[in-house]
Amino acid sequence: MCRVCHRQKLHRRFASPTNWAAFCAHVARGGYGREAGLPAFKAELKNYQNAVQAGLSPEPLEPIPNREAPKAGWWLGLTCDREVLARFDTRLRADADILRALKAALPDFKPTQISLINAHYRATDRICTIPDLAKKVKAKNPSTIRSAYQNAARLICDHSEYEPPVSANGSCDWLTVIAHRKPNQTGRATAWVMNKSFGKAAKKLGLV
Repeated sequence: MCRVCHRQKLHRRFASPTNWAAFCAHVARGGYGREAGLPAFKAELKNYQNAVQAGLSPEPLEPIPNREAPKAGWWLGLTCDREVLARFDTRLRADADILRALKAALPDFKPTQISLINAHYRATDRICTIPDLAKKVKAKNPSTIRSAYQNAARLICDHSEYEPPVSANGSCDWLTVIAHRKPNQTGRATAWVMNKSFGKAAKKLGLV
């Protein structure tokens, strides 16, 4: 898949399922992802998206002249349910993806970020809150540690196939590439459980 189809359409289907539906309809008639922003197709796809948004069943898009439409493909069966984003480790290629992404991001890490990964890995059951991580690396300001850890996660995501979930305020939950929230937790601070795939990658790369 090209970058447009992969990053802007496939992974963003959770944030905009109607946009994904219009994209699939465009692909079904032989269209390409890179065409979605062209004037000749943009308005047509927007109308299709609006119809889906309104709960209607739009007619198939007009065929593109001199272009063969593909047979029904795997993309039609993909879910748009955001719940699948809750855990990085549920992905089929999680181990290989995080190992490659972490290795590529590593040269841009600061010593503090490597210390945070190490401290999190060595915590009991690899579960830690941000304030606890701050204490482990002897930092006075948990907000600074939170920012450093999130930035490390963002660097990893830049090299990963993973598209982190987006919160209601529009911010990306970058840290989910490293860890997931502990279920049924109590207390004010969020407890983060290091993803198994990330722990294995960190160990293999000698970070822990």
